[in-house]
Amino acid sequence: MYKYTKAQLTKAMENAYQAGDIDSAKKVAKMIKNMEYHVLPTDDMSKGEKLFSGIGKVFADTARGAADVVMDVLPVKGSAYQALQQNIANAKERDAALMADPYGLTGNIIGNIAAGAPTALIPGAGTIKGATAIAGGMGLLQPTVGDDINERLLNTAISAGGGFLGVKGLDAAKKLASGRISELAGRQVGRQVTDKVFKEAADAGYVIPPTTKDPDSIVGNVLEGWAGKIKTAQAASIKNMDVTDDLAKNVLGVPKKQPITPQSFEDAINKNLKYYDDIEVSGKIISDDKYIDEISSIINPYEELVSAFPSSRNIGLEKLTDDLLQDSFDSKILLAKIKQLRFQAGKNFKAIGDAEKNELADIQKNIADKLEDLIERNLSGDKIKNFREARRNLAKIYTLQDAYNPSTGRINAKVLGKKAANDEPLTDELKLIADFSNNAPQATQNITSSITSYSPFDVASSALVAAQNPSLASYLVARPFVRGLINSQLYQKSGLMNPSYRSGIAESIQGLLSDPMSQRLMYTATPSILRGIDQER
Repeated sequence: MYKYTKAQLTKAMENAYQAGDIDSAKKVAKMIKNMEYHVLPTDDMSKGEKLFSGIGKVFADTARGAADVVMDVLPVKGSAYQALQQNIANAKERDAALMADPYGLTGNIIGNIAAGAPTALIPGAGTIKGATAIAGGMGLLQPTVGDDINERLLNTAISAGGGFLGVKGLDAAKKLASGRISELAGRQVGRQVTDKVFKEAADAGYVIPPTTKDPDSIVGNVLEGWAGKIKTAQAASIKNMDVTDDLAKNVLGVPKKQPITPQSFEDAINKNLKYYDDIEVSGKIISDDKYIDEISSIINPYEELVSAFPSSRNIGLEKLTDDLLQDSFDSKILLAKIKQLRFQAGKNFKAIGDAEKNELADIQKNIADKLEDLIERNLSGDKIKNFREARRNLAKIYTLQDAYNPSTGRINAKVLGKKAANDEPLTDELKLIADFSNNAPQATQNITSSITSYSPFDVASSALVAAQNPSLASYLVARPFVRGLINSQLYQKSGLMNPSYRSGIAESIQGLLSDPMSQRLMYTATPSILRGIDQER
């Protein structure tokens, strides 16, 4: 058999002649003349004809195979048997070129699947034993030349193995699809809180690096990898610092175009303290059982600790708690005490590295809360309504004051995140800032120095690219441009930022494999494909 078809050799001869290579054209012409008795039957067939011939071959072979099996078991082999054997031999030689052609082979595989489809209706076709037995039977019907038992056994084994692999393979595919769907559903449940935080943060104007919002995003990973994750997070943090400050200004009542200053806190505090004026003239604030129990719950653990470990004494705490257990308090003096506690707690909280002062700050704040709770229980009417509102506002202001850096005039989102992580109750804007910082720490970095648009990697990589191709020197501009695109509101609000918890492919496979008839039809596909491919040998 020639390596090339007549059509290929004819084309080669024409190309050589047009190129002026007469000697080569003559050599190819001689090859064509010598192969006149070896012309492939597929030479003059179109792709469609090859495809349909491959399909038709299946049904012709099945008929020959069935007749071959019947005649093989007959005791007498007459002229009809000899004619059938000659027909099978001729068909194998004639169809060899068809099965060597990709279109003919594809058609044969399609035909094998179509021929095997009715077997899906046989009871038990969906089981391993049933699929293996039925597929083996289909292989048994493949025609063989003579009494070649080895070839018939090989045909049967190939098909039976295909039936087994079909059931096992499709079961594995079903488990894989089901596992993927379950994995995504579990991920959606696990990220409900984070996704809610990111939605609220995006509505407030925060920008989120794509892989922080959706680690599995292909587009996000490509863009962020191109732009540089570190630089992208730094650029996002700079934008987010402005958003954090704007949220803080809402609490403080500072216009957006004005900076936050120490005076901003003083003004906000004084504005709310005026509601405390009504309390100053309320007279006595009576201690109740709830207050006594709450203060005792603060004092008793400390006293037990000091009793066991005298070195744990905190003089500041002892002085504070000595005068708390009284039957009543003058309202004006009590308010002054609360202000003092808030002020001292703020200072002690900022004593970084001083565990004793930090501990005292927590207790001072806790006691101030209990004293204000006691005042509320002694009030009624509008007084209690205004006092509660002022309390809520002051709590936010004092918390923001802890996160304020007077040297930069900025609010540090990570400080609020730490408070939330330590179970300090935060509400409204402060809760949003804290939750976003804890869920996107890379995007809430406290940037205190200027960040260049180009990193050393940008410059180095651009130099390498430009050295290879000067027209690509714009690579230096591309990375910052992509960073800007990622952190733009246009991209942030696009559907590309929304994580997907569904797999269309996995759901389609699961749906297909859930139908019994579809399962059985697919169980026949593997042995059918193997039989079609085996026709090449």
